[in-house]
Amino acid sequence: MKLASVRQLLPRYLKSGLRYLGKYLIFVGLFLMAAGLSAGFVGGWGPLAGGLMVAGIVAIGIWLVTHGNLRRTWSQRSTQSNTNALLATLAALLIFGAINFLGSRYSTKFDLTETQLFTLAPETQETVRNLGQKIKILVFDRSLSDTDRELLSNYAKLNPNFTYELVDPQVDFGRAQSFKVKSFGEVYLEAGEQKRLVTTLGPESRLKETELTNAIAQLSSTTQATIYFLQGHGERPIEGEQGGLTEAVTGLKTKNFIAKPLNLIREGKIPEDGIALAIIGPQRPLLDRELVLLETYLQRGGRLLALLDPASDGGLSQLLTRWGVKLDNRLVVDASGTGQLAGLGPDAPIVTQYGDHPITQDFKGGVSIYPVARSLEIVTTSGITATPLIKTDEKSWAESEPTAQQLTFTPPQDRQGPLVLGVALERAIAPEPAASPSPSPSPTASPSPAASPTASPTASPSPTVSPTVSPTTSPTASPTASPSPTVSPTTSPTASPSPTGSPTPSPTASPSPAPPKAARLVVIGNSSFMADGLFSQQLNGDVFLNSVGWLGDRAESSLSIRPREPNNRRFTITNQQSALLLLLALGVFPIGGLTLAGVMWWKRR
Repeated sequence: MKLASVRQLLPRYLKSGLRYLGKYLIFVGLFLMAAGLSAGFVGGWGPLAGGLMVAGIVAIGIWLVTHGNLRRTWSQRSTQSNTNALLATLAALLIFGAINFLGSRYSTKFDLTETQLFTLAPETQETVRNLGQKIKILVFDRSLSDTDRELLSNYAKLNPNFTYELVDPQVDFGRAQSFKVKSFGEVYLEAGEQKRLVTTLGPESRLKETELTNAIAQLSSTTQATIYFLQGHGERPIEGEQGGLTEAVTGLKTKNFIAKPLNLIREGKIPEDGIALAIIGPQRPLLDRELVLLETYLQRGGRLLALLDPASDGGLSQLLTRWGVKLDNRLVVDASGTGQLAGLGPDAPIVTQYGDHPITQDFKGGVSIYPVARSLEIVTTSGITATPLIKTDEKSWAESEPTAQQLTFTPPQDRQGPLVLGVALERAIAPEPAASPSPSPSPTASPSPAASPTASPTASPSPTVSPTVSPTTSPTASPTASPSPTVSPTTSPTASPSPTGSPTPSPTASPSPAPPKAARLVVIGNSSFMADGLFSQQLNGDVFLNSVGWLGDRAESSLSIRPREPNNRRFTITNQQSALLLLLALGVFPIGGLTLAGVMWWKRR
């Protein structure tokens, strides 16, 4: 009896249960379908999106089966209100899905930082956009930080030819072997058959825009220029010693320059394959022969970079005077106190003022440091364009007694700032005419009937000969011949004058190559700013690299600034100011607040 009752009641309970569940399955089904549509449009039509859509359709189907009397259900007020809520929910979901879809396909970021920290430099954007070949960055590591991934993504958005990939050297061992990977974190640049190590990442070392952009530019460029560094007079060595220029040479390599030492005494000439000659901090004067070579080099349109410390001018003072630059042997003192914030003394001026020149036009108030520097005086010279590059502020002066215990400004021995520490000079070079052939009288020319024994005053220079010329005299005149207004009455039978009295040009003469358009010279009263340890400080390296780029006629786009750094908003206070703040914070303000509260309480009472 009881078993029959259960059999009768079970279908009724199941039917009522399904009807009760089916009442809400419509909402579940619609939600699953909306989720499936969103997943399909945003992430692609994969198994997840398809499964959600099928589950939603099944749920709606169950709801339709369990609700046969739909007309009565729809006429209920609760159904209408629930439907309105459902439609509003679906509309909101569709709107959010559309926003996510558009945001993922057309992402836009706004860099609101003051120095545009998260925006690629214009030079980087130009370099990447102009890529004509496929370039790939391979990071051999287990993982990639979010910062490095975002930086590489910003590069990839500029040009489809730029791609990047994270490679685990333990998983893809063969690929790591092909690149000769030695440690985790190595970043390689691949372009066709070329492979280049960019940098090695570490816990404290992340991928830098400067290194990446310079590597791309270097790999894309096919030309390298040579700059010679004069040696033999105590100049700073280009590598391997303390106070040398190892960092500067490395910086030149990133700009596609090759640094080579040059000993003028041994070589006897300045090689023609160099774009410029650099004289960095000579301690002994150059020999007269070397100075003559330098003078000739500049007269032919050469390019010279001279960095001269106060201790020695290298014997270049007279040469620079002819260019309108006077070297001041006094030490530049900076009394503004800004050097103390960087742990430097008053003999290390910190510069924030620059001239309007391609070398410094992008510095815009940046900082560069010049420990133990001399100032320069610019004298207007005809035919020479001089542009100040580096200038100190008004609180500096040129000190005539740098060994004094206390450095004080003492006019007129000292010169008040602002002072010029660097200058760029340019002088136009008139194109030389083609090389004239050596005077070679034609051996087959016959004398003109109207020719007279005495040549006209406009006759070409003739070699100095005796009145009687030997028949074996060479028809080619000596290069040391001096002009003579008259010709000897007796001439050699094999050297008759031409009808015009001018020699016949030699058929082997060829014009000399045209010199550069202008000779350029950059003079800075300091060499330590580019030495190892200071080269990477602030804009010091940019001053040197941009100077070399301008001397070598490199495009202005290569005169780049390293990535921007956040402005230092911290300020330094004195001990007195610190004590005052401590007194106000722990004494005056708390006691004042308690006193005011007590007075107000007493009045209310």
